[in-house]
Amino acid sequence: MRLAAVDTLAAESLVGFENHFARMAAETMPPHVAILLVASPELLEAKIAARGRQSAEPAGVGAGAGRRAGRAMCAATDEAVVRLLRLQERIASEIRSPEISAAGGPRAVVTIAAGDFDQAVQEAVAVVEAMA
Repeated sequence: MRLAAVDTLAAESLVGFENHFARMAAETMPPHVAILLVASPELLEAKIAARGRQSAEPAGVGAGAGRRAGRAMCAATDEAVVRLLRLQERIASEIRSPEISAAGGPRAVVTIAAGDFDQAVQEAVAVVEAMA
C-alpha cells in the first residue's frame, strides 16, 4: 500500500498516510514468507481492457465518437499497464531487499505467475501447506 500511495497521493496526503502506515506497521507482525503474484503486461492489458468494455456505455454512440473513445481507452490502458508494472517491480524489489529482510521482513519470497488464476491458487495453497 505504501508503494502505491507514492504514485497516487498528493504530497500532503502522502505524509499523513506514511505516518499512519508507520504506526500500523510497528504494531503488525511481519510475514516470514511473501507470496508474490506476478502479472505479465499482456495479462494486465487484457484484464484492464475487459474491465473497460464492461463499464463502457451501451451502443448508440456515433462511429467517430466510438473510435475516439476506443483510442482514449487504449491510451488509458497502456498508461495503466505501465503504472501497474512499475508498482509490481517496486514491490518485488522491496520485499526481496536485504534491508527489508534484516528489518524483520519476509525471509523468503515465492513468485507465482498470475496468468492462470486456478493454477495460481493451487500453487499458493501448496506454498502455505508446505510451511505447515
